[in-house]
Amino acid sequence: MTILFGYMNYHHEFTERARIFAKEVREIQIGPGEPFFTGDGTGQVDVWKWQAEPTSLAS
Repeated sequence: MTILFGYMNYHHEFTERARIFAKEVREIQIGPGEPFFTGDGTGQVDVWKWQAEPTSLAS
């Protein structure tokens, strides 16, 4: 399993952004428009996109 982290400049800390459940991730590349690609040793490539930051609803 690979865990991806995003850096929060305001709080100066890392927060978990995603988990990729694969035995081995050999390559992570970011493309235009911020999709990112992961590849493993078998040649399988997956395309991912970050979800928007969660927001709270005012009641």
